[in-house]
Amino acid sequence: MAKVLVQYTDYFALTIQHMQEEGLLLVTTGADGKPNVMTIGWGTIGSIWARPIFVVLVRPSRHSHSLMEQVSDFTVNVLPRELTTAASLCGSVSGREHDKFQEAQLTPIPSREVRALCITSAELSIELTCHPMHWCRACVSSSIRKVTSTESILEKS
Repeated sequence: MAKVLVQYTDYFALTIQHMQEEGLLLVTTGADGKPNVMTIGWGTIGSIWARPIFVVLVRPSRHSHSLMEQVSDFTVNVLPRELTTAASLCGSVSGREHDKFQEAQLTPIPSREVRALCITSAELSIELTCHPMHWCRACVSSSIRKVTSTESILEKS
C-alpha cells in the first residue's frame, strides 16, 4: 500500500496509544547496512523550540543501541493491531542472534530521508535523526525528518 506524507502532529494520540498498548517498532541500521527491529514502549513525542522531536529510551545493553551509535538515524513504526504478535516477537528476542524481520514476517522498505528502513505494513512510519542525550545513555532525542502513513489509516481518521 502506498505511503503518503502527513504532518507529525496528525497522529500523536494513535502513536502514544500504540506505544502504551502493543508497543512501537523501532528500526535501526548498522554501519554494515544490516537492519534490526525492536519493540519500544517508552518514549515521548512533541516539540522543543518549535522543532518536532521524538525521545526514545533504549538501554545501552540492547543491540539496537549499538546500531544507533553506528548510524545516527532510525525509524519508529506503528503497526496495525492485527500484527501485535510481530511486535511481541520483536520485543522478546535479540537481533544479535535473530533476523526479526524474517521471524516476524515483516517486510522492510526504504525510508524517504534516513538510512534506517520503514516497515511496509506499518500504518505510520516516523523517520528520525539521533541527537544523543549525554546525561542519559539510554535516552535518545531525535529530530523528526518525515512521517508517512498508509492510505488505510487516513480513511480511518
